[in-house]
Amino acid sequence: MSLTTKRSLMAILIILIIMTTSCSPSLTGGQKEFVSDARDGRETLPIHSASLPNALSLPLTATGGKAYIAGPDFAGALDYRYRWNAQRNVFQLGVGDASCELTADSTTALRDDETIVLSDPPRLYHSQFYIPVSALAPLFKSDLSYEIKDKEIVFHPVDGRGFDSGAGENEAFGGMELDFADDPADPYKSGDLDAIDQPVLRRVGEKRTAPAAKRIDIDKLIARAKRYVGVSYAFGADPYPLSGQFDSSSFTAYVYDKYNVKLGRTAGAQSKQGVQADRKRSRRGDLLFFYVPGRYRSNQVVGHVGIYLGRQRMIHASPDSGKGVEIVSLNTPYWKKTFLQARRPGNE
Repeated sequence: MSLTTKRSLMAILIILIIMTTSCSPSLTGGQKEFVSDARDGRETLPIHSASLPNALSLPLTATGGKAYIAGPDFAGALDYRYRWNAQRNVFQLGVGDASCELTADSTTALRDDETIVLSDPPRLYHSQFYIPVSALAPLFKSDLSYEIKDKEIVFHPVDGRGFDSGAGENEAFGGMELDFADDPADPYKSGDLDAIDQPVLRRVGEKRTAPAAKRIDIDKLIARAKRYVGVSYAFGADPYPLSGQFDSSSFTAYVYDKYNVKLGRTAGAQSKQGVQADRKRSRRGDLLFFYVPGRYRSNQVVGHVGIYLGRQRMIHASPDSGKGVEIVSLNTPYWKKTFLQARRPGNE
């Protein structure tokens, strides 16, 4: 074989390698892990059906008689964040935190703190993570509305059009029925630590309030939480002592853990702990839970959590402001509309 022929074959081989690599976006990018806010840019644009203008379609990949969807494409189309952790071989997916964790070639997955057994395992192929379509129902339950058509998966809007963050700007000054307010009986409102075990008197017919978190020094807890203002947000953040970062639920869990209260791994798991509280009778230290707006996701699913500070303020690890852990006013259109519930930990 002549030298010219060898060079020609080598050039063709290099071109083929480049084409193969570019066809499927890499999860790792040559690094140990890859973290992406899928809303900042999508590798594959979703297809909007002409016959169903509100529907969104994504192509499916078939292998071994099973249908799969590329993880980054799924995340980008539905406004999820995702993180690929090559060390753990885990694909993390969620909005404010990693509510779902899928492991390549494993039929065991996590949704919040619940272990889910899958019919088919996710696959890692050419540095791309593929989620089996059969995993969507057990993992996302009522979060999504979709159907399979030929070689596509078609997503439909859930809960109408969802929250328009640009609407209702005057609600910051009105909409009193959605305002947050302090509980007059909050034993820590004035810093009176001795009042925590005192009975709370109420008038006949008055709504009973959730009991105080008796095992927690709320003043100290809030003081500690404020120490982390400015710490950066990272989706699916590793433990704070290792990463120096938080996501929304790892922040609340870390702060409460300092006072011997173990919270769940995600905001969804934490929303099932403690006792129900009322936004009109909020107490310092209450956990506040919100949904994260998305056209193709349910607005009944917890996606974010923060700690109530009193006087209609909250401290949280923000995924969107660029400030990380920050203190914000709650009486704004966004927080009023996306609020789902409040919980008072420490009473289990």
